Amino acid sequence: MKKILLLLPLLGGIPAAHGQVIDRTTDVLMMANELTAIKSYVGVTSILSVRHIDKWVCPYFDEEAAYLNAIAQGALRSPEGETKLLDFIERYPHSAYRPYAQMRLGEWYFVQGNYRSAAYWFKQYDPFLLPDEMAQASDYYLSFSLMRDGREEQALGHFRPLIGTKTFGRDATFYSGYILSRLGRTDEAVALLDDVSHDGEYGAYACAYMASGLLAKGRYSEAMEKVRVGERQDIRDTEVRLSLLRSGGLAASALSQREVAISYLQDYMRLAPKAGRLEMITLGKELFDAGRYEESVESLAKASEERHPDFMGQLALYYEGLGQLALNHPMKAHIAFDRAAELDVYPRLTETARFNAALALYSNNPGKMNEGTDRLADYLVHYPQGEYAAQAVDHLKDAYLNDPDVDKALASIERITPLPAPLRRTLEKVRLRSANTQLDKGNTSSASRQYDNIIRNNADPASVAEAHLWKGEVAYREGRYGDAIASTQSYLKVRPQDTPVNPNAYYNLGYAYYNLSRWREAEESFREFLRVRPDATADEQTVIYSRLADIEVFGRNYSRALSLYDTAIQKGGNEADYAYFKRGMTYGYLKEYRTKADYLALLSSKYPSSKYVPEALYEQGRALSLLNDERSAQGVFQRVFEQYPNTDIAPKAGVQLALSYFNMQKLDEAARIYEMVARKYPKTDEAKAAMEDLKGISIELNRVDEYAALAREIGLGSAVSASEMDSLAYLAAEKIVGEGKASRSIEALDKYVAAHPDGVFVKKALYTKALVHYQNKAYREATLTLEQLLPDLVGDAELERDAYKVLTAAYVDWGRPDKAAELYLAQALKTKSLTDRSVFVSKAVDNALASSSEDFILSMADDIARDRISINEKVKSRVYGEALHILARSNRKQEALIYADRILMLGDHGQHARAGVVKALELYDRGQNTQARNAAQKVIDMGTTDTYWLARAFVLLADTYIKEGDKVSAKTYLEGVKSNYNNKTDGIINMINERLSKIQN
Repeated sequence: MKKILLLLPLLGGIPAAHGQVIDRTTDVLMMANELTAIKSYVGVTSILSVRHIDKWVCPYFDEEAAYLNAIAQGALRSPEGETKLLDFIERYPHSAYRPYAQMRLGEWYFVQGNYRSAAYWFKQYDPFLLPDEMAQASDYYLSFSLMRDGREEQALGHFRPLIGTKTFGRDATFYSGYILSRLGRTDEAVALLDDVSHDGEYGAYACAYMASGLLAKGRYSEAMEKVRVGERQDIRDTEVRLSLLRSGGLAASALSQREVAISYLQDYMRLAPKAGRLEMITLGKELFDAGRYEESVESLAKASEERHPDFMGQLALYYEGLGQLALNHPMKAHIAFDRAAELDVYPRLTETARFNAALALYSNNPGKMNEGTDRLADYLVHYPQGEYAAQAVDHLKDAYLNDPDVDKALASIERITPLPAPLRRTLEKVRLRSANTQLDKGNTSSASRQYDNIIRNNADPASVAEAHLWKGEVAYREGRYGDAIASTQSYLKVRPQDTPVNPNAYYNLGYAYYNLSRWREAEESFREFLRVRPDATADEQTVIYSRLADIEVFGRNYSRALSLYDTAIQKGGNEADYAYFKRGMTYGYLKEYRTKADYLALLSSKYPSSKYVPEALYEQGRALSLLNDERSAQGVFQRVFEQYPNTDIAPKAGVQLALSYFNMQKLDEAARIYEMVARKYPKTDEAKAAMEDLKGISIELNRVDEYAALAREIGLGSAVSASEMDSLAYLAAEKIVGEGKASRSIEALDKYVAAHPDGVFVKKALYTKALVHYQNKAYREATLTLEQLLPDLVGDAELERDAYKVLTAAYVDWGRPDKAAELYLAQALKTKSLTDRSVFVSKAVDNALASSSEDFILSMADDIARDRISINEKVKSRVYGEALHILARSNRKQEALIYADRILMLGDHGQHARAGVVKALELYDRGQNTQARNAAQKVIDMGTTDTYWLARAFVLLADTYIKEGDKVSAKTYLEGVKSNYNNKTDGIINMINERLSKIQN
């Protein structure tokens, strides 16, 4: 019986508590609370998902928002409802809302029918933390969940305290009684269920349970009383009515109230989808006793369908057979007797049932071979000295001598051992046709042995000839076509002239030659068949003309084949649909694809039940594809794929359909169809082809992981190695990068790295990601990625070099020349090439100057001077020159002189002017005025593009003149430099002004 389920309103109905007043976000929470109170949960989720809310003023509001969102998702039965509630419970273990959330989660599982999980969550909190109404509802849900989860004793313990409550009292009373009834505690169950036996909602159910329990205890009068009370209720549940009818019928039968029992049980049978054996047997017994035999037989027949192996079942079947005999239904009687005999519980009853079953069958057509004679023969085998043996022999003899179906007669006789003497005389008369019977049954080896015996022993020429003919048939069926030809030709040779030729001889010869590809001999035999059998049936003519047409196709005489197929179609036999299909295919051999497509399109309407319809549609689609009519081809392939899924042609059609979508660049559709082919037909060659094509599409659509999952799902996981999947996934990501869309590129590369953290291409993927960031001027992201990647690139010189290149470029473009300088120096220290090292050092100097990293330059110059860094002379001269420049301007004269000497030891690469000026200054400081002037003049005469040091040379020249008192010459030089010098910040103008001031004073 269906258990009624009264659900209180779930996942809503209890408004959320309001928090303290907050800033402008308070409006959102207030509105969410109001929407929750009116159960507008879609509104709650919408308002709480608004992006422009900055943040909650305090964590409490975040907690309240999370709670409101969680219960709203749960109330909507959203897939996120469970996750939201679980997340809230985990995030806020000390929240005052936690018991509410746990109850909501229990309710969520309750509504889903997951009662075990529901019970678990209803147990996770103290119901006293909830309002009384919610606490009682919680206890009720817990009780109901335990009951539905099969923990009835626990459920009973929780239901009972609710019996006295206002809201759940009658529910708890009913379910407590129901559980007690199931536990066999009938008196306790009746005591509780009686209290709700007149309840408008539970009354009928309660009476049904009480009546069923009392009936099981044998308390039939009390059971009838409860049935009467239940009948007075408004019964809407069919299962409740069925239970009451069953209990009333069985109880009335036990109380010998026959008509009452019949009434109840017949009503029960009419309503019950499947009645029990006890009810049907009881009804049959009562009807039989009442003389209502047809109804009795009907009920007993239903009761015996399941063949329960006990005496009661055997007896029911036996009396059902007797009833059928009484009603003059011998065929139905034998079925009942057979079933009674099969149970074989009571031996004597079994023997009588066997004989009666055989006699009932034989009586339908006495004197002829039928199932009755087989049964009589079986009876003699099992009971050779049986009570009814003599009667069985008389019936069998009569049938064997009069029925023309001697094969059955011989088979029947051969089963009888020992064979009674009266039956032995009929044996030899039926052997020849018995062999044919064996052949018809497919027992070719048995038939062959009998044919050989006939050929060796039978003196009748016609029988010998027929034996040769049918030996040829046996050989044909076994695929021995050469032997079939030899035996059939023997038949034609030994056949008596006064005996008409059997047309099957030429029919068999034709097929034997046909299967050996001896086309002309096959054609001659088929045409001879038509000659000797002018009254051939439509089926035979259709088959012969189809074979003649096939032979012309094999000879590539397509026009003749079309004509013969047409003749076969006109004959209208069973194989006409084959001829029609092959005629359409022949148009294809002639490359008349439009005609082929149009012709095959009609096969399904002309022969709707033909097995060739799916293949014809498939070939129609192929023809349309060859005509480049892809849209029409798609429709045909789709029809085959969807309407004929269990045919061998369906996966082929699916592959063609997907291929057509692929050719139209509809990759999503192509992928969908390929996936369907692989899933529905995983063991086929088409599935392998689909997976191979899907591999390329997966790369195009960046769905390599989905492809791998599908391969595992259909059992091809071992065919796709981890390394191949790694490669495919990277190719998919790389393709998206090639499209030039930065955000999609980054997403694809991140997806690859996440899915294949140990993949071969992880380093390259990260490098490419950084490159994409760089190309899109996201310098910070590019540098972060490469800084993390570089330590892992040791050993991969090419990728390491490229990473350094992009990283330095990113720092330069980002305005961080100091970091660029460090990276260039790091590359210089790594490379083994003097040329590359010199270039890196030069670029390091450029970026160090750009960032005013003087200490960096001095440190690098010192390393070079100490031979820690080997570079070419030009770059070395430049580094020394920059170091000299820094030291000289910092008034570190002695250190500057050291670098001046180092520069002058090298060839002039543009730094000799600096060194010359520093050396001249040193002479001036020593008081060697003339030598200092000459040295300065030498620098000026030599010329240089270094304006600063050229200006220093002129200023030094002026100093030498000042020292000698030649202020005019000094002034001339100073004013000349000042008028042409543009840099106002490097100190030169200050030097000049200082000296001019002294001269004028």
